Amino acid sequence: MRRIFNSIKRSLVEQQIQSNTMRVILLLLISFSMLRHGTEATKIVSLNDNWILEQEIEAYVPNFRSVKKFNWEREIDSDNEGNVETTTENIEEDTTKSNAEETTEGTTYISTEDPTEGTTDGSGKAIKIENITIPSGIFTDLENAGITESILYGFNDRELRHYSYMNWIYSKSFIVTADDLNHEFVILTFHGLDTITKIILNDQLLGNTDNMFRRFKFGVKSFLIEGENKLAIHFESPVVAAKNIDETHINRTITPACPPDTYKGECHINLLRKMQASFAWDWGLAAPSMGIWKNVELELYDSLHFRDITYELNTFIPQPQSDGSSEIQVEETDQFWELDFIVHVEAGEANMTFEGVLIYELININGTHSMNFNVHTDQYGKAEIPINMKVNKNSVNLWWPNGYGDQQLYTFRARWEDLRVNGVNFYSRIFLVTEKEINVGFRTIELVQDLMENGLSFYFKVNGIPIFMKGSNWIPSHILPEKSANEDKIKELLQAARDAHMNMLRVWGGGVYESDYFYNLADKYGILIWQDMMFACAMYPTGDFLESVKYEIRDQIKRIQHHPSIALFATNNENEVALRQNWYDTKQFYKEFAEDYNVLYRTTIIGEIRKYDKKRTTLLSSPSNGNWNKDRDDYGISMDPQSAHFGDIHFYPMNTNSWNPTTFHTARFASEYGFQSYPQGWKEVTPENVTVMNLLNYRQHHPLNSTLITYLVQENINVNFESLNWEDQVYLSQLSQAIALKTETEVYRAGRGEFMYTMGALYWQLNDVWVAPSWSSIEYNGNFKIIQYWMESVFRPITLITQVRLLNKLTIYAVSDEIKVGPKPMSIKMNVYKWSGIEVIDTQSWTFEMKGNDVTLVDTIDLYKYMNDKGYDVYEYFMMFYLYEGSQNSSNAIAANFVFPGNYQYLKSMKDPNLTYEFTTNKCENEQHRISMTINIDSPALFVFIVLEHPEIKQYKLSKNGFIQVEPFITVQLTFSNPGCRSSIKADSLKIKTLNKFLM
Repeated sequence: MRRIFNSIKRSLVEQQIQSNTMRVILLLLISFSMLRHGTEATKIVSLNDNWILEQEIEAYVPNFRSVKKFNWEREIDSDNEGNVETTTENIEEDTTKSNAEETTEGTTYISTEDPTEGTTDGSGKAIKIENITIPSGIFTDLENAGITESILYGFNDRELRHYSYMNWIYSKSFIVTADDLNHEFVILTFHGLDTITKIILNDQLLGNTDNMFRRFKFGVKSFLIEGENKLAIHFESPVVAAKNIDETHINRTITPACPPDTYKGECHINLLRKMQASFAWDWGLAAPSMGIWKNVELELYDSLHFRDITYELNTFIPQPQSDGSSEIQVEETDQFWELDFIVHVEAGEANMTFEGVLIYELININGTHSMNFNVHTDQYGKAEIPINMKVNKNSVNLWWPNGYGDQQLYTFRARWEDLRVNGVNFYSRIFLVTEKEINVGFRTIELVQDLMENGLSFYFKVNGIPIFMKGSNWIPSHILPEKSANEDKIKELLQAARDAHMNMLRVWGGGVYESDYFYNLADKYGILIWQDMMFACAMYPTGDFLESVKYEIRDQIKRIQHHPSIALFATNNENEVALRQNWYDTKQFYKEFAEDYNVLYRTTIIGEIRKYDKKRTTLLSSPSNGNWNKDRDDYGISMDPQSAHFGDIHFYPMNTNSWNPTTFHTARFASEYGFQSYPQGWKEVTPENVTVMNLLNYRQHHPLNSTLITYLVQENINVNFESLNWEDQVYLSQLSQAIALKTETEVYRAGRGEFMYTMGALYWQLNDVWVAPSWSSIEYNGNFKIIQYWMESVFRPITLITQVRLLNKLTIYAVSDEIKVGPKPMSIKMNVYKWSGIEVIDTQSWTFEMKGNDVTLVDTIDLYKYMNDKGYDVYEYFMMFYLYEGSQNSSNAIAANFVFPGNYQYLKSMKDPNLTYEFTTNKCENEQHRISMTINIDSPALFVFIVLEHPEIKQYKLSKNGFIQVEPFITVQLTFSNPGCRSSIKADSLKIKTLNKFLM
């Protein structure tokens, strides 16, 4: 059949059919064939291989060390890991590096004795690395070549910093044929350059770039030659570039000039359109990278090229016809979706007109459609093609967030066939054809901000259903941008979020606009995305800066807008509250900074977003007061951007006992809150001659150091935290973080049923960029901290909240996210235990009807009165609560919680639980290792913490961790990847801790 079809097609072409009707028929036949058989459109030549990286000498910074002078504190080993001896030395005195040897086959390089002093007069030799594959960057390439260790190892964020003060050149040669040069459009496209560059093609200046978030494309037909061509990208040190830009701001500094000294970072990152966290943050290292962090492509075509597709989804409302009728009956209008697509096309860099056929379809839903079309590009070679499509609602399923239904996606495909396609040979047709597909999800989303008695509501409706947003904040998956799109890492983290019942992640504004893979996976997993623009914790310039921002927003919104997972845009992270509260000494120039704020965020960013997305809400900042405008000053800045009665809040209590729920107050939506802890993975990054505590203290960047962790632990447990060994500090810090974060999150989940109507809890933060003290729930190596295990219970669709509030009132809440059920019969059982044994001392039960998609207050108990009446000492007894569907005997508990009436410091009768364990199964199949272990106790074991220590197994997962055990024995599952099933695991590979030893 295909052979017959091709014969007919050749015959039609040979007859040079002139009829428009027959031409359309021919194009449809060709299109059908190409759609069926996947003929590619537009020739894309990848230029990702065989790059060379060289240290630039001629434009070298003469004395990089004068760029920024400050003292480092280098930690010196000591006999006692709990004590740190420090000595101060200037970075200027520690720049000598040894010669590197050639260690990588096919890679050649020479390292100077002092890489900071490279010259062209023979006194020093510049670094050169060959056979590089991009995406990449200087720190990645230096490590891969064996010149340096990982920047994430030891003190390398300091030891390798001098490479950031250098200028570098990435170069390559590539072949261009005569046929390539015969095409109408020959476009060199850089999808991501980090950051300040000069691009040279065949010794001619092609252009300059200054924004890592933009796509840069250049028409290069007149620059190329047949045969070998040479491309060089000169990267200027971002540290030096930022300093030079700052020196042009004569009247006032765009604050903050530098991060706090504890960050050990670099200055003026806010003057660059670069990942803001790359110059350091309180949870991350300074890694001022340079490099080609996304693909480079040579695009060859002779007609249009489809770049992006955006769309707007509405319920179809028929328009009256001239005779007063409408297209369909009014009562049927809700049966249709209307999709208004915009295909964003490019054709070189000039004003032109193209004739062709547009073919489009929602695959397997409503058939293929086509129409003749004339496309007129503007002076920049760009145009927009509108497509309207109506879809019967009965033919598609809704897309739902995680936990509320399926994530049904449909493929929309658009294709362009230039009318000249029937006059050329078959090979040449691909250059007259372009095609693009996107996934479409049928869902509505609305941020509801209705007037309430005490402010404005702030909650999301998805498909008409109010939904409580459960989730976290996402930072880049790697500090080096070229590694941040690693699909295995992204999948691992998003799966962890999905499995913990999260339905929203906030992509924080100090990182990067994430990869296409990230947003595709969020679509698939039903994880809604709160998308910040990449501006964070700073004031920003205007002037020429705005032009770069404008194109950045255009590129990014057009790229990600079609994803059903995108719920909201926010223009920045914390910049409004920083301006209002004078975080960065802006008071003297408040008027100027406020005017800049409005021009950048209101006029430029929101203005550009609305060009390509008219439906989604864009917040002026986060936190913000949302739509509440009555308290803004003359410049439009909120008087209190952190008001709990409007919008979202970021809440970080200081020097208060966050294990106590009375510390927290409900708000409309908590988009940031969190607590620090220490990770486990120190052995992987600590040099042999350095103690873990030395490295830990060096990597603690918070301006208050670890005092917040120490305070919270010592406020609740009678220990001298700083005198403990590092393993105990890790355990107690993670337990403290887990209790505080669980407590605050449960206040917000229960708050849905209270007068503030809290409808969102996004804790800070999900992931890490290195092994360091931080706020994360997942360590850099992928292992879960205690809180990540706990969040699976805290965020369950049906869960139980038991908290002791003011006046010692014990409140018992049942929370349900179920949307398709009415009142549901449920029961709760409370067991009373004594710390000295696992026998149930007393029990009490409740039966009730639980409301769907709501919070049910089951009971409020005067806890101390109850215990006094029973004769129970509050320091000797505790309670476990269990939630059941139906009666207690009908099933296993679907949720559990605990209440300790007395302060942990004064608990009585605490005993060693005599915990023992044994492996009941220990099997590796298909490189997946599974172990079942039985854990036995004879008295309550408080917060059992299991750690696997094995030289070959770095990442693992437990079925639960940090748990309370009151049963004589339980089973816990341990799983990990075991390549080739080579690694054997014995019971002594585990370390198990409980809180009991700190309380006895």
